[in-house]
Amino acid sequence: MSALEDFDPILGARAREIFANGHRLRITEELEQRTGMMNCLPAGITIQDLKDRDMYFDFVEPFDNGIFIEHNADGSEAIINFEYTYSVDSLCYLAHEIGHAIADDIQRACGLSFRDFSPHELEKQAYFIQSIVAAHIDPDFNTESAAFVPASETSLSSAFNREAQRYEAVGAYKQAAALAASQRTAFIETIMGKPACAATITPPYPLAEDTVHL
Repeated sequence: MSALEDFDPILGARAREIFANGHRLRITEELEQRTGMMNCLPAGITIQDLKDRDMYFDFVEPFDNGIFIEHNADGSEAIINFEYTYSVDSLCYLAHEIGHAIADDIQRACGLSFRDFSPHELEKQAYFIQSIVAAHIDPDFNTESAAFVPASETSLSSAFNREAQRYEAVGAYKQAAALAASQRTAFIETIMGKPACAATITPPYPLAEDTVHL
């Protein structure tokens, strides 16, 4: 949380709102991986949407615990299913799913949804948030991401390519990090799916007194 707040107070406030809402964050804690559950269900996503995007869990066992949910067709906000195992990797993966939820919040506030973005774009948004957190707790992740090649230089450019997503996300992170605080919020929200022409959206929750409003 502090990594996101230090990077951009408004981004941190968005993450804090998600963490404060027990309905949105469905987490189990395990010392060792049991279900491997880690996903974010955007508001309104159906089982058919999940199948179309190859995101559907076609086995029922992970949902037997009464915590995880299978879809979010009637939801008004993104919901995260996650099995947390107290490892650095687990924390980075949680940041990734938080990134999906933040992006969904920003997009819905602009009248958009996950359906307006390609899987590549949605994953790049989540990896962007993961890159911010990784810079604090797992710098090797960003070093590895930067060593990958962009989608335009790989034969998998038209496919779902996590290496290209990570490469583009860490590049965006470095761009954001180089910006002045007064410019960073607008850049971040554009990365996360807000149309460039839209006015900056003030989150509906308290911000630090020194937050810069654009």
